[in-house]
Amino acid sequence: MSQSLFAIKVVATLLVALSLQGVLSYIWRPFRYIDLALIVTVYFSLMRNQMMGMFIGMASGVIKDALPGSGGIIGIGGIAKTLIGFFVATASVHLTLENSFVRLLVVAIASVINTAIYVGLYALLGVNLTPEQGMQEIIKKAEWELIANTGAAIVIFWLLNIVFAEERPDRYKVVKRRFYR
Repeated sequence: MSQSLFAIKVVATLLVALSLQGVLSYIWRPFRYIDLALIVTVYFSLMRNQMMGMFIGMASGVIKDALPGSGGIIGIGGIAKTLIGFFVATASVHLTLENSFVRLLVVAIASVINTAIYVGLYALLGVNLTPEQGMQEIIKKAEWELIANTGAAIVIFWLLNIVFAEERPDRYKVVKRRFYR
């Protein structure tokens, strides 16, 4: 696949995910626990390219922060997803993360780390996220996000594997060449 076609597919995937995030979380309240920007960031970060993972994380996080109804400070989500993109891409370079169960585990861990970074950055800025509810509400929301993101990743990864089918053989060749020669 040519690089320009791949770039167009990546941008289209990001725009579709963020559009769905904005519309579906407004229409169906439980969808607010699913973070499509995080799932897309993890998917592309697993392609072993730190720059792509960081760029997609930054773009998806900032755009998601700017969506109506997201509230909060624009850029906090961008910073969190940039770090997630970098760490997942770095881990995928050093570890074999091709197994579907391991990929879901990566999404679950990324979901928890995303929440921790988000809460940490707000605390660093001196902004209280939920003044009336406290830390118990944040932990409860993080648990629901972990379950929702991991469940949604099953479907999203399956769809993205179909859209980016041409990219899959190259990833496996890299692993085979690196570990078996």
